[in-house]
Amino acid sequence: MKHLVALLVAIWASQVHACAPREVMLEQLEGWNEELAGRGLFHTETFVFELWVGPTGSWTVLRTSLANVSCVMASGDSWSRFEPEPEGTDG
Repeated sequence: MKHLVALLVAIWASQVHACAPREVMLEQLEGWNEELAGRGLFHTETFVFELWVGPTGSWTVLRTSLANVSCVMASGDSWSRFEPEPEGTDG
């Protein structure tokens, strides 16, 4: 988990981020047909990170503050979904 936090902080520190009120960001993501795939609370409980994924493989990591301002932290394409293997299989 610490490695993931370090990675997100490094991404955040190295990029200029597009920020807007959360409602505006959600409209944009829905316009790209991206849907919420998961979310997590930052360890200081000051931000929520979300992963949005589209049917064509587009993806966006969104950070939302307590003030309800969302920023695009990273985005890309070629996202692959993996289903967990059923218990008891060798994989």
